[in-house]
Amino acid sequence: MATVAGALKGTRNALSGVLGTWLFLGAAVFVILSDRAAAANPFHWLFALGLVLILVVRFAPSGLLSAAEQVVARAMRRRGGA
Repeated sequence: MATVAGALKGTRNALSGVLGTWLFLGAAVFVILSDRAAAANPFHWLFALGLVLILVVRFAPSGLLSAAEQVVARAMRRRGGA
């Protein structure tokens, strides 16, 4: 039982390191986007930010990185690279 707990602890630590990095980058992008939207249109910036979030959830439910990978893979297939 101790070895299973040790293995799960190591897996959790590895996943939290990887996911923590991506979550931190996602939070930074969100803060920068909200700051730019507020500077561009101080009265309607929440609407613009909400619209972007809805579009991301609708068209990239697995995340922006996954959507970018799909676009690159599609472009490579069109070029005949893969």
